[in-house]
Amino acid sequence: MKARVPLVAAVTTLAGAILATRRGQDDIRGEVAVVTGASRGLGLLLARELARHSCPLVICARDAAELDRAAGQLRAAGAEVTAVACDITDEASPRLLVDTAIDRYGRLDILISNAGIIQVGPVQDGQVGLYETALDTMALAPVRLALTGLPIMRRQGHGRIVTIASVGGKLSVPHLLPYSTAKFAAVGFSEGLRAELGRGPVTVTTVVPGLMRTGSHLQARFTGQAGKEFTWFALGASLPLVSMDAERAARQIIGAVRQRRAEVILTPAAQLVSRVAGLAPGLTSEVLHLVQRLALPAPPGQAARGGEPVPGHELNPALPRKAFDRLTTLGRAAADRFNERSQLSGGIMTRADTARDNGQPEVSMLGIYLNDHLAGATVGTELAHRTARSHRDGKNGGTLRRLAAEIAQDRTALLDIMAALGIKVRRYKVGAAWAGEKAGRLKFNGRLFARSPLSNLEELEMLRLGVEGKAAGWRTLRTLAETDTRLDPGRLDELISRARQQADLLEDLRIGAADQVIRARSA
Repeated sequence: MKARVPLVAAVTTLAGAILATRRGQDDIRGEVAVVTGASRGLGLLLARELARHSCPLVICARDAAELDRAAGQLRAAGAEVTAVACDITDEASPRLLVDTAIDRYGRLDILISNAGIIQVGPVQDGQVGLYETALDTMALAPVRLALTGLPIMRRQGHGRIVTIASVGGKLSVPHLLPYSTAKFAAVGFSEGLRAELGRGPVTVTTVVPGLMRTGSHLQARFTGQAGKEFTWFALGASLPLVSMDAERAARQIIGAVRQRRAEVILTPAAQLVSRVAGLAPGLTSEVLHLVQRLALPAPPGQAARGGEPVPGHELNPALPRKAFDRLTTLGRAAADRFNERSQLSGGIMTRADTARDNGQPEVSMLGIYLNDHLAGATVGTELAHRTARSHRDGKNGGTLRRLAAEIAQDRTALLDIMAALGIKVRRYKVGAAWAGEKAGRLKFNGRLFARSPLSNLEELEMLRLGVEGKAAGWRTLRTLAETDTRLDPGRLDELISRARQQADLLEDLRIGAADQVIRARSA
């Protein structure tokens, strides 16, 4: 009889915990939400659903033009939106987003890490860089954002942290290894954070979707036999019995957030496969291997390996076009509704095959020029982050953090331009520039360890010169855009304007720093 007492107590405790999780939905009206990757797809739909509950929004994405379009759509529907163009993999971006929410709305209640990248192809064609990109975007970025927002939520005594993972974070699928690797890491962090924080006042929800009809197959990137990889993935992301309606998924996700649920697995198929994988991992692996052999494209020959990933919208399917279009009707319709086609009609990265034989300048000369600018941008980004860190507790700390994030975005824009022009990054130049910036810290102004009173002034002057050089590069590309259709003149005009604003801001800060130095020397 005594032996049964601990068992009864354990069962009672477990039952109580289960019942405690089956709670009603909270009223989230007025709760301030940050949503990453919100310019299109699921992120945009989550922002719409939050707006339907009267949540003020801070949304972010890398592409400023796409983000502005999404923000306009949300505002037209009555949402209160602040848009922040940033690369979520940049270390300064989480602080920028959190500070924006606090500065604009006075609090932070909901953090949704949704930004992602899908890379499809066999492991034989995989490169380490694909895994690094996936981990930076879908594993480390959610960690940074959660750790940045958590102290504020704890001080408020309220908060919800949401990680958009995937069934690929429960079951590693062939030909999606970079994606699954990152999603497994995201699930591990999210579940562990939930275990540490418990049921409140700050709670964590792990979201595990299966395939959804967002049109993401057009933005996913493919290696190996890219056309065949694109075909099977597009079908899976479009067919109704395999994929889920994305708007319904968004409603379910926000419902789970309102309930403060620990986990939500969105489709019966995803629930089944995740459970089976946990109970019978060996059998699951054998089944997936069989599926790979029977249904997925074989790896390319040795000579064809190692190519750059190709976005889906640039590929032709392996099926006849008419049949493929009919089978992917729902996926293509979702792409139109959820902004997944926006890069196809605008922005810097347009189809490379539309600009052949347009009389572009010699690629080798342009490549040298842009790689030199990339090296300079690398130095500028590192210096901007260092300057922001050194002023983090000062009156200009927030301004410098935002400036550093913008400078990092400009470097990303340059990389996008180089990719659109087919210019290869010379990593030895980038590495040398990075190392040079680090070495320069040792003798920046004659002091090895402590900061000199001149440090602020000299750093701001160097940043000012760097921004002027960047603006000159944008103007050169703007001239080139008159004859090269791979470049978007409007986007380059935006970059030129932003560089002008950065230069004006740095000049104001430089004058202030110079005044402080003069006053210090006079005292």
